[in-house]
Amino acid sequence: SARVAVEQHRAGGLVGVGTDFPVDGVEPGTSVHRELELLVEEGGATPLEALQMATLRSAEILGFGDLVGTVEAEKLAHLVVLRANPLDDVANTRAIELVVHDGRIHRPD
Repeated sequence: SARVAVEQHRAGGLVGVGTDFPVDGVEPGTSVHRELELLVEEGGATPLEALQMATLRSAEILGFGDLVGTVEAEKLAHLVVLRANPLDDVANTRAIELVVHDGRIHRPD
């Protein structure tokens, strides 16, 4: 459950976000936003904790923490620029202005 995931994260366990997969007609890219919302709404996570699980912790779990997961010098340029602050409301992760992937800028349709 979301609550167990948040408890594990708070206890120092590695908990990542992983529902961004085309299942049951869900378009890739949308399910991850709902997972973040559920971590906050049902799991009791703060928006910051949910974002950490989706970025930093997910990268560490996959063994790519030295390449992605945070914005730092020497890491790959993969990031999402939002029009609203997700720390105020995690649903603001849906307010995508642009995506930077491999240093290239992509704007949503």
